[in-house]
Amino acid sequence: MGSHDGQPYLWLNPESKRWYVCWQHAGRTFRQSTKTAKKAAAERVLREHVKRLDAVSGDSFRLTFHAALDEWLEEKSLQRYGLAKQTLKEYALLNRRLKELTPPTLRLLDVSTREIASMLNLIERRHNLQPGTMKKSIVQLWGFFRWHQRRRTIDRNPVDGIERPRVRHVPTPEITRTQYEDLVVRATLLQEEAQTVGERNLAEVLLDFMQV
Repeated sequence: MGSHDGQPYLWLNPESKRWYVCWQHAGRTFRQSTKTAKKAAAERVLREHVKRLDAVSGDSFRLTFHAALDEWLEEKSLQRYGLAKQTLKEYALLNRRLKELTPPTLRLLDVSTREIASMLNLIERRHNLQPGTMKKSIVQLWGFFRWHQRRRTIDRNPVDGIERPRVRHVPTPEITRTQYEDLVVRATLLQEEAQTVGERNLAEVLLDFMQV
């Protein structure tokens, strides 16, 4: 199915082999996974999507926060990323905790820095998490929004305004805290944008060493 006049259409992800519903709004292209590799099933999802498009205004069709989380987790689970099982478990846990605190209708574009701070605060208190664990969750959440920025589904990263908690342990006394924070960001970027398994493994080793 193709698109015309902004009508939604199906797109097959060549890596995951799953179909996505795609549509345009305000000059942007949005994608939402149908969670199936079967075209017939994907076409049924597309027809339901079209019905919703006909029923309400265009703003309601922007990618939801929940759907965006699922797409990110699905993408990071692809073999080409070579992420460790433990890392994927942490991503899935963060995904579930964020969903528990937000309505399914919340749009990705509407997620603000204030809402992120509130969610993180609730997660920290509800699960009694240590500063080091919270810092790791913040870095992972930053990577989630960064991934959607690269896909042009959002134009800003609300986690940029979140202060990372201080931890008592500093890996080496030879570097400053600012340098340490910079290394964390660089290692996270390497993990998110690595082109080879070796680069991804190196990033995970660095993050583990820095207890992120």
